[in-house]
Amino acid sequence: AARFPHTLSLAFDPEDREESGGASYAQRLKGRSDQEIAEDFVAHVRGGGIADEAERAVLQGAFEDVRADESRQETRR
Repeated sequence: AARFPHTLSLAFDPEDREESGGASYAQRLKGRSDQEIAEDFVAHVRGGGIADEAERAVLQGAFEDVRADESRQETRR
């Protein structure tokens, strides 16, 4: 810092780090399904508003489509 005294330093530390018990992102996701993670993301970006039944169905369908596509790609190899 002394070498470049006018350099800007940004740190993007989550404010709620203590609420997660200091666990890393990977640790917090361990054992959770893609569906659960996606639904939590929806709640996060809405400020707490959870996905409704129709939205959960859309998410589930998207994950099923991705898995089916991955399966088709694997069988072609």
